[in-house]
Amino acid sequence: MMQEALEQILEMQPNYVAKGWDQRPKRRELLTDTKEWIESISQELSERLSINNKLLTYKFSDGQSNAAEIPWTRFANKEYSPKSTSGWYCVYLFASDGSAVYLSLNCGTQLIDGDHSQTRRPEEDIKKDTLLAFSLIDDLIDPTRKLKTEIHLEGKGKHKKGESYEAANVIAFEYKRGNIPSDPELKEDALYLAEILKEIYKWVPIIDLERELFLDPGSLIEVKRQLDDPKRRQAIFYGPPGTGKTYVARKLGEELASAGGRVELVQFHPSYSYEDFVEGIRPKQDTGVFDVVPGRLKNLAEDAKDNPDEEFVLVIDEINRANLSKVFGELFYLLEYRDDEVILQYSQTPFHLPKNLIIIGTMNTADRSIAVFDTALRRRFNFYPFFLDKPPIEGILERYLAKNYPGGEFDYVKAWLTQVNAKLERNNAIGPSYFMRNDLDQRQIERTWKYSIEPYLEDYFFNNEKEIETLRYENLQQPS
Repeated sequence: MMQEALEQILEMQPNYVAKGWDQRPKRRELLTDTKEWIESISQELSERLSINNKLLTYKFSDGQSNAAEIPWTRFANKEYSPKSTSGWYCVYLFASDGSAVYLSLNCGTQLIDGDHSQTRRPEEDIKKDTLLAFSLIDDLIDPTRKLKTEIHLEGKGKHKKGESYEAANVIAFEYKRGNIPSDPELKEDALYLAEILKEIYKWVPIIDLERELFLDPGSLIEVKRQLDDPKRRQAIFYGPPGTGKTYVARKLGEELASAGGRVELVQFHPSYSYEDFVEGIRPKQDTGVFDVVPGRLKNLAEDAKDNPDEEFVLVIDEINRANLSKVFGELFYLLEYRDDEVILQYSQTPFHLPKNLIIIGTMNTADRSIAVFDTALRRRFNFYPFFLDKPPIEGILERYLAKNYPGGEFDYVKAWLTQVNAKLERNNAIGPSYFMRNDLDQRQIERTWKYSIEPYLEDYFFNNEKEIETLRYENLQQPS
């Protein structure tokens, strides 16, 4: 059924005309056959995608008022790809010259405007999605299957959608006209590609979070991959002030714990102690008797032990402001050896860090360099930089302003920050988060600059009033 339908559609493709094509009803009938074939294997496709069969969507397109030069039939998880304009999916794409049909792992190529009209996504954006998807599945691809990373649809060169589909291809099976495999072979290929697609879907929540936060694609994926290592479930985000370290840490924590776990934030400071963090001896208010009281980490660890199938996240803000050796105490050992136990110094009870407890610290490099971390501590954490000249936040303000203030009225802020940061050391640069707000206007920019940035510059350029004056709000070039 499927083999025959694919062959017949390819035979018709060279005869395509957009309007008044007498063969269009027949082609539509054949496309209906391809959809029905997918429906016949829907249960197996759902199993490969690890979803309920009700979440599997499959449909075809023959065009709307005019016949489509490149018809298609697709299947996907409707939660992550409700329409062909969004997300990743598997799709049969028919070359316009009838030379081949491709079973392609593809992504949405159009944008939906406010009036529901459709426009082509920029090819640069499509390619970013393509490259990101390929990076997620590269090590899963079976080289013996001879999958294509390039497809060729533009036989007649009439339809710009074909170029978008080509750009959006991640990997594909190529079936040449006159050599279409049998239905059982086609089924095997479809099930294989569904299983590959499942790996991409696994990362969609993190990908969506990256887009929400205007971070470089793949940046949080790499963080999560490292945190998934049961021996390295702790990370530190480090960089200058205003680069969004704490905000990103909290949002990532919320996503990691979204299945039912919990996120807690603790602020370290010079007087923060082991007793606050792990456990200490405190008097009971009602009796005055001293007792061992658990700290923030111990409380969260106990909850994590009671719920081993859920993720718990502790975000430690300004982790470098405390005496870390004293605060962590014997728990340094457990950061590396989570299967082991230590005896806590006050309660004298055994304790271990559960594998479902993640620790994410943030560190402001304007306060203290990472050099203050001793070797033992650095060895137990993965460090992720948040600097303006490198991913994940390189260009973040530009992306934010383009999305939220597309008219370019506040683009001068980027120039101001560039001017200021050129005079500051890298660890002391001023980050963009000061201006990443939904109530931005010229008055708000003035207030932020005068009352947040200028005091910082006065401290940095102490006794250099001439330099400070050049960077005051009233002396910067104002928008015309």
